[in-house]
Amino acid sequence: VQLAAGSVEPLVNLDFALADVFTARKGPWVVLSDVTLTKLGVDETTSASEIEIDSLFVWASLAAGYAVVDAPRARVEVFVGGRYMLLDNDGRSVGSITASNSNTEEWFDPIVGFDARGELAERWSVGLLADVGGSGVGSDLSYELLPRVSYAWNEIITLNAGYRLLSMDFESSQLEYDV
Repeated sequence: VQLAAGSVEPLVNLDFALADVFTARKGPWVVLSDVTLTKLGVDETTSASEIEIDSLFVWASLAAGYAVVDAPRARVEVFVGGRYMLLDNDGRSVGSITASNSNTEEWFDPIVGFDARGELAERWSVGLLADVGGSGVGSDLSYELLPRVSYAWNEIITLNAGYRLLSMDFESSQLEYDV
């Protein structure tokens, strides 16, 4: 099975997405966690066959880090950790061509990265989280970029708005996943 997609194509077929991010800080120390679930689906009729493809992608990251810059209006944290990935694909065709196939792959990538934030105003800040992983341990290469604007609702809750770019290059005997 070979899977590849551009940056806009998955949005057309998005069935469901859920994300949760948790960060805990004590002095210069930080723990970051992130869980995301994405379900994509395609239902098409072609050549007198009804084709249905469902893909579920889950990633969960956990990392620990240290603030190398901890100024009153800026903070830069470096971190190390890991990212677990699960990819479950199901394909079915009924009609002139009748077939089905399922494939589930799981892998783990070590990651290193940084999270930098700067205060714009009393409750507003901008930030950039970036990490890289893989190195052949799980995937050949994975990386994430997350620029964001944040609003501190209170001392515990911060609302973030941003764009996440997550790139994966994974290959096994059953699957080539380059998205």
